[in-house]
Amino acid sequence: MLGPGSPFSQEERIWIIKKFGELKSPTKVQRAFCISFPKQNPKSIPTLWQFQRVIKTFDASGDVGDPQVKPRVVDGIPQCNVQAVKDYFTLNDKAHIREAVKDLGYSIDKIWFILRKILKWRAYRPHTATVLTVKQRKTRLQAAEWFLSHDKEFFATEVLW
Repeated sequence: MLGPGSPFSQEERIWIIKKFGELKSPTKVQRAFCISFPKQNPKSIPTLWQFQRVIKTFDASGDVGDPQVKPRVVDGIPQCNVQAVKDYFTLNDKAHIREAVKDLGYSIDKIWFILRKILKWRAYRPHTATVLTVKQRKTRLQAAEWFLSHDKEFFATEVLW
């Protein structure tokens, strides 16, 4: 099984450490790896620094096990904070982040992170459309009345959607 952030399996990491003990060069280990573990796509061959990282990790800890999974930042935010932000913006349609900072006592970054990354909410920015003139309104109203004055078969045979 591949470790998170590592292109190597457990077997491959053990092989790299053994081969490094034999060859004493990460570059030579990388070349030997390409021969022992052929990849279908040459671009999928791990880079030299990835080999060096496996060797460095082994030197530091003496272990070739799966790398530790880093905790997600989302896991560090309590669910009660997420719920408080969600309730605040659900109840206050015209609420702003700066108002939420004052009312909830959280930082702007924390509220922004909860809204964007956890709740997946985005700001809606209304854009003004062109204001219709009186002539344009009459024309559109006439077109709508013309469409409504015909029967359903007319649309099926004459109008392309």
